[in-house]
Order: sequence, then structure tokens, then C-alpha cells
Amino acid sequence: MRRVVVGVRNTESSRSALRWAAERAFAHAARLEIVTAVHHPSPISCTVGAVVCVPDRDELVQAIADVQTALIDAELPDRAFRPEISRTIEFGDPYRIIRTASASADLLVLGRGGRRRPGALTRRCLERLACPVVLVADGHLC
Repeated sequence: MRRVVVGVRNTESSRSALRWAAERAFAHAARLEIVTAVHHPSPISCTVGAVVCVPDRDELVQAIADVQTALIDAELPDRAFRPEISRTIEFGDPYRIIRTASASADLLVLGRGGRRRPGALTRRCLERLACPVVLVADGHLC
């Protein structure tokens, strides 16, 4: 195994997925790629006019990078046992971003939210991606 990709948001299931993926990557001396997909906010309109509430793209990227850093520091506190880590933050369709990031991956790890059944993004990944997909919830495989 050379490359493990993990999809991360600021959720408990993403935290579990990050820990699980990091353990596997470290055990196999693989690189861990942390991917966060972001829908770029759109202006909000109403009948009285348009309310433009779109944050600066650079500020948004920095805020997401800060969240990734906080997650890494919180979930992987022992630097001696961290795999090599690369990070990606992209704007657009989350499935397309995950598909592109995992195209040459040996493993894709996703957190499974509190739903009974996987959400649409997770189902698409399970059904369509070429690499193995692992779902993690509360630190356990689903």
C-alpha cells in the first residue's frame, strides 16, 4: 500500500475515519492524503434584492486548512506515529473531488454519519470507484 485517501469534514465520523486511515497508512508506510471538498457558497437572493454573503475564497481556504490542522493535531497527537501527510482542499462537486483524489489510491476511507444507510455521496463512492472504499463510524468499520 502506497497511498491512503481520507475524506474529512469537521464531524465525529470524519475524526474516526482520519484516525483509522492514519493507522493504516502508518502501518504500511503509505502516504495519507486528507481531502476536504467544499461547495463554494453562492450569493443569497430574496424578493427585496440580493444579499451577497460570499466569503473571500482565500479566507475560506485558510479557515478549512486551520480545521484540517486542528483535526490532525487532535486525532493524531503523537507525531512519531504519524504517516507522511498531504492535504487537499478543493471547491466543487464532492464526488468528483473524491473520485479524482482516489483515482490512484490504494484505499479510500470515509466517515459514516449517524444515518442508518449511507448517504448519496458514500453510495456513489461505494458503487463507482475503482479503489476499495472503507466506511468508519465511531472508530469501527461499517
